[in-house]
Amino acid sequence: PLFCALGIAVAVRVATSNYSLWFDDLASLFYAAQLPERLWSSWMVRETTPPLYYTLLRGWCDLVGWSAGAARVPSILASLAGIGIVYFGVRRQYGAQSAAGAALLLALSPQQLFFAHQVRAYIFLFAAIAASYFGILSVMRSRTRSLAAWGIYVAGAVAGVYLHTTACLWPIAASLALILCDRRFVPFVGSRWLELAAANLIVLVAASWWLTIVWLQMTILAGNIGWISPPDLTQLPMFLLRAT
Repeated sequence: PLFCALGIAVAVRVATSNYSLWFDDLASLFYAAQLPERLWSSWMVRETTPPLYYTLLRGWCDLVGWSAGAARVPSILASLAGIGIVYFGVRRQYGAQSAAGAALLLALSPQQLFFAHQVRAYIFLFAAIAASYFGILSVMRSRTRSLAAWGIYVAGAVAGVYLHTTACLWPIAASLALILCDRRFVPFVGSRWLELAAANLIVLVAASWWLTIVWLQMTILAGNIGWISPPDLTQLPMFLLRAT
């Protein structure tokens, strides 16, 4: 079932990928063309997307070329990897039939297809957070401590932060969900809450460099985000209401 879903996904993605890059795709190529020592420095205060995707894109394009078609390949591969992650995660938790259905849905999903064509970090973010999700789901379903499952959760969460800043919300959402669903992880009450705290501390420390860059972006408002005016406390409720 997995190979069938992947075959369908490849056929659909390749057959519909022959169109020109748009502005954000070209911006990705601009940042990918920068030296790694620039991408992983305070120079990135001018860009809201973290440097991990740009670094991966640079390595790929240096290897195969900087054409539009070549630049799309990493996103297509990440899309296929995301299908595989979901397939194995669902199969382990819910069985082979559910896994096959999930993989086929992702293979034909218009949203997945859209992001698989973008020369952006979004589909990589999906794969990272999907892995992190199934990691913490395995933690919740296990009766004993599982270092491997915790490791998958942490690695996916950290990768997510370095792929897109919005992934900072994932450890918070995942932790709250785990606490609400499983009393063992309730702080100072449950028997395993220290595991959750330690895992999130590792995520925080590992992601601290990019979080520092984000803080500088919010305080300095330099470079290409200088036009953004942060909403004050009176504007924030209306901003969130419009966004939903």
